[in-house]
Amino acid sequence: MFCDKSNVNILTAYMAACGIRHVVVCPGSRNAVLVHNFAVCDAFTCHAVTDERSSAFVALGMAASLSEPVAVCVTSGTALLNTLPAVAEAHYRGLPLLVISADRPQQWIGQQDGQTLPQPCALAPYATFSAQLHELTDEASRIWLCRLLNEAFLVLPHGPVHLNVPISEPLFSFTTPELPAVRPASCYVRTTKALLPDEVVERLEAARCPVLVVGQVDGLHVDDELRDLVSSGALLVLPEVLSGLPGSHRTKVLEEVGPESVFKPDLVLHVGGTFVNKRVKLYLRHTGADVVRIGQDRGLVDTFNHLAAVVPLTAGEGLHAIARAVNNMQEKKAVRMALDCLKGFQVVPRCFRPNRLNDLGVIQKAFEYMREYPGPLHLANSNSVRNALHFVDGYPYPVYCNRGTNGIEGSLSTAVGHALISDTPVYVFIGDLSFFYDQNALWNSELCGNLRILLLNNGGGQIFSTLPGLGASPAASKYVSATHHTSAQGIAHSYGVSYYSVRRNDELDTALAAWSRSSGARPVLLEAFTTPADNDAAAKVMHGIYERLMKKSSENASNLCE
Repeated sequence: MFCDKSNVNILTAYMAACGIRHVVVCPGSRNAVLVHNFAVCDAFTCHAVTDERSSAFVALGMAASLSEPVAVCVTSGTALLNTLPAVAEAHYRGLPLLVISADRPQQWIGQQDGQTLPQPCALAPYATFSAQLHELTDEASRIWLCRLLNEAFLVLPHGPVHLNVPISEPLFSFTTPELPAVRPASCYVRTTKALLPDEVVERLEAARCPVLVVGQVDGLHVDDELRDLVSSGALLVLPEVLSGLPGSHRTKVLEEVGPESVFKPDLVLHVGGTFVNKRVKLYLRHTGADVVRIGQDRGLVDTFNHLAAVVPLTAGEGLHAIARAVNNMQEKKAVRMALDCLKGFQVVPRCFRPNRLNDLGVIQKAFEYMREYPGPLHLANSNSVRNALHFVDGYPYPVYCNRGTNGIEGSLSTAVGHALISDTPVYVFIGDLSFFYDQNALWNSELCGNLRILLLNNGGGQIFSTLPGLGASPAASKYVSATHHTSAQGIAHSYGVSYYSVRRNDELDTALAAWSRSSGARPVLLEAFTTPADNDAAAKVMHGIYERLMKKSSENASNLCE
């Protein structure tokens, strides 16, 4: 039996008809009516998460990995406000996150009644669409409600949607035998191949050194056509690791040695979302080359300050259109020289041989074991994702990171959401501040042994040591870097998570073998205790490898490490 609230039943019917399969639910009395419907409807799988901020990131992780809408349902009051960080992340990545909030009757808002605050449009401006699903009074109000839901579900594939559901008392009457019949609207997809405009193709052909920079793209299917695009000598492709394309080591190389020493573009094609590597972005802002933005953005995106044209295609459509356009173009000398230079840096991972435990060495060794038992990888901001870039190129599974807003909150919760709906191992590399901030992600009885957490505990925010001049401030260590002496061992024990730790380099292989090959029923956490001094020293060694390889870039790659 379903509830007796017509607006809730119509919403439930639309969600089922529109293909929603997973709903993350949070505890509460006002939203209990919604949760009841979701739990008794065969169309849905419900996942219980107590922490609302974490729950929204759990749903976001599911949406990113499944490439389909996922709902999160919260109760009234500040519960809704806790979903805002995940909604902002979904906004900037165009992820289909559906936030459903229960609400009190509007006449009690601002009247010192419990858990009441203005909830309609509370997630603006980050929700792509917001609607108040009013309680029904007549046939006209039913038609209006259905129209709002049709609009919401047509928009949902392109970004987060917030549906606020006022529910009046009495609440708990479950006597409706079946959901109402609904008729969702559909939107037809173009059947013709997306192509670049002739003017853009002509500019590509005429350019001396055209460059394609590709930021974060969720759910990109990489086929032979896109692999050929990356290796093309007619266009210098610079993909971020979060783009899903091969060749991501190129942007990391440029971050270390400086892009100005490798290429000078006269045309830039820009596809995808935000970047991890900052130096390439700043360089392209200063070159003055015209930029063609390819994307279906909600506003004007002029990342490099030289926007000349916009081509309104999705990232996937745009990349395939570019691939078809350059397929028969002749190789360009400047592009080939840059590619030959960058190719030599593929040996970086085997050139780095640390003898002390440090973040870079732990990540390097972790990849060796993960390639035996591969699965999707989640990288937390800030140092974790940057350190992984040295070693991740060629990893056979998708790599994720919350780069829409670049925040540290929710990284673990996002990986948890992915693990809940995955049959493969799901890995996450995370720093100490991100982990401890989001530890409630592990407060979840559904989690099983496929979640593998690599916690890099260096006693604070290591990335702040790289900021020029900050070290001179007496506030840097205690207040900015948040130096601490906390361990995750007690947290792991309280949540029933298998726990391993390492403090020396000679312990690493044994711990990583147990971590990657774990067959237990609960998640496994490996905590690597490193020091800022050892991490800084390792970073200098790594940078030195790039500098040395740059000097020898014309030599055979097999001899570069000798």
